Amino acid sequence: MKLTKQQKETVITFNEKDDRIEVITHNCKLIKKLTALNAKHPDCCELICIDKEIGRYEFSVSKHNFTFRVIHPYTAERKKAMQYYSIWHGTIDAVSKSKKEDFDGEKE
Repeated sequence: MKLTKQQKETVITFNEKDDRIEVITHNCKLIKKLTALNAKHPDCCELICIDKEIGRYEFSVSKHNFTFRVIHPYTAERKKAMQYYSIWHGTIDAVSKSKKEDFDGEKE
């Protein structure tokens, strides 16, 4: 059975009482990260079930080893500052050649 992208959900379940989080996912990137965590630290991340037919994995992860990030949108000013920093510190290669000239007058 082949699932559509919309049907390939990631479900993360936890409560305030238990110290573990249940993760059910089809997301390859998350599966790789949790599988690697399970290989190195099986006490922190347990692989519960694999359904190879539909590509679903279920993990039980310690709350101390799982985090959520909330990222606020960047302002135009912050984007420009980050771009400036990246160009001058060489972390942007393809863009830096053309854009570095734009910032030459702004270098301190």
